[in-house]
Amino acid sequence: MSDLDIRRATLADIPSVLEFWRLAAEGTSISDDHDGVARLIARAPRPCSSRSASEVSPGA
Repeated sequence: MSDLDIRRATLADIPSVLEFWRLAAEGTSISDDHDGVARLIARAPRPCSSRSASEVSPGA
């Protein structure tokens, strides 16, 4: 996955972030929803992956 583009997530990325977490996580948190991710984006000092869930292949 050397072609991974790392950048700060935006509000437009929320659906992809939630889909990725749904596919990749073993469990979810009560804050794993649109508003919870929006709060995380607003306060997160680090970049998040911009790759959408549809671009992530299992075992990659």
